[in-house]
Amino acid sequence: MPNHRLHNSMPKTPYSTSGKPPKRQKKAGQGRPGYGLARPLRWLTRLACVGFVLLMGAVAAVYFALSSSIERSAEVLDVHVSAGQGARAISRELNAQGLAVNPDLFVLATRLKGVAAQLKAGRYEVPPNTDTLALVDLLSKGQGLLNTVALVEGFTATALLEKLRQQSDLVDDLAGMGAEDIGRHFNLPGQHLEGWIYPDTYKYSPGSTLSELLQRAIRLQQAELNTAWAGRASDLPVQSAYDLLKLASIVEKETGMAADRPKVASVFVNRLRVGMLLQTDPTVIYGLGERF
Repeated sequence: MPNHRLHNSMPKTPYSTSGKPPKRQKKAGQGRPGYGLARPLRWLTRLACVGFVLLMGAVAAVYFALSSSIERSAEVLDVHVSAGQGARAISRELNAQGLAVNPDLFVLATRLKGVAAQLKAGRYEVPPNTDTLALVDLLSKGQGLLNTVALVEGFTATALLEKLRQQSDLVDDLAGMGAEDIGRHFNLPGQHLEGWIYPDTYKYSPGSTLSELLQRAIRLQQAELNTAWAGRASDLPVQSAYDLLKLASIVEKETGMAADRPKVASVFVNRLRVGMLLQTDPTVIYGLGERF
């Protein structure tokens, strides 16, 4: 067979006329820095998006739970929070009184608001449709119901102490201390509580302490006494504000008629000016104490 036909029967090769193999086509972006990280980065981005969606869903669920009305045993509840308790213990106490507080949500709400250590003891009226966040606000601001006690003028410090100690929701942090002990405790003039309790009706939150209420009464009496002492007559034969307080107490016990007190006071002042004894029954009775 003629040689010029041999080339028609030979297999075709991928080589070019130059005898070299053709270059392979590169994919788009191949060869650039980070080309091999593209797929993992896409997966990470997708995972981050899914995680963000799940996180937002969890946040929404928690917020919904915190802002949902707490179930209760009655439309309006009057509950009591004891002193010295943490958030979780308070939630259990409220549950026992008919308010279905979720302890975990309650603790979370106190931490979110930064008031975990500021929940106040007391008696509270929890209005209808109160949610966990509103309940935490109520307890942290101490917006509870207040009790009252009337301290009437003319009573001795011992009698007033006894009345205060009969208030079951007032914590006696001065247990075992009498009027004289308390006077020394507060460093009062005369080292005695006598005469230093301002007669008034006092409001207090259940769980308050006896010393807190007494300090309020003493401050009011001191303010009243300072005003009276500043406005006294220049020739008044009394050496100190405390002596004025004692004289006023004697006048008060000498007569139960307010209209007679100026006359009684003038008699005592005149006796003091000339150096006479007051010769008044209340001083003797007070000295006898329980023996009278």
